[in-house]
Amino acid sequence: TGLTQPGAFDDVNFTVHKGEILGLFGFMGAGQIQLARCLFGAEQPRSGNIALDERPLKLSNTSIARDAGIAYVPENRRNSLMLQQEIFKNVTLAHLGKLAPGLLRQRTEVNITQKQIETVGVRPPRPLLAAGALSGGNQQKVVLAKWLTQQPRVLILNEPTRGMDVGAKDEVLTIVQTLRDQGVAILLITTEPETIVRIADRSLVMRKGKVTAELSGEALTKENLMRNA
Repeated sequence: TGLTQPGAFDDVNFTVHKGEILGLFGFMGAGQIQLARCLFGAEQPRSGNIALDERPLKLSNTSIARDAGIAYVPENRRNSLMLQQEIFKNVTLAHLGKLAPGLLRQRTEVNITQKQIETVGVRPPRPLLAAGALSGGNQQKVVLAKWLTQQPRVLILNEPTRGMDVGAKDEVLTIVQTLRDQGVAILLITTEPETIVRIADRSLVMRKGKVTAELSGEALTKENLMRNA
């Protein structure tokens, strides 16, 4: 509540519920990226409070956010992947301590990854292939497969479908909806109004650092998003 970072955003208040996709629409420079970074502990707001399950959360760094169950997928999906490493290492690395006690064998990691990348439709579905050999859409599916493996409580997605063809967009958005249906609270940040209209349960609109509207139901249209941005 009352999140403020001078020069970026001012007095932002909202709640994301479990099992909900909350859209956040705004044109470039509206303050939404800095807000997302504050919600993940990558930056600190000047003032305001963040809470999870009504308990105050001091996000002084990203490790605290991760430990609390908050995940952030930035716009540049390459920043979320080790491109030179195999797909299975990208999917399981963040969760090695939780997937199995003691030393996790490579075969186990590969088996877990095989299941996940088949679920999300990575092509080709080869866990031993380097992540950098995949197309952009398939790289994004690998990023999401990581969070399907060990689900976060809150998932912040920044431009998850930018630069993708229609088929890849459809597949990625289906994965996002699956995470929502499994109870993850999702904040979907995008400059693409069509994406929000398609899958968001409701949406905030930001303009020049301020939330100008909250839209849901029949009011959640491309025209209303654009009008308030």
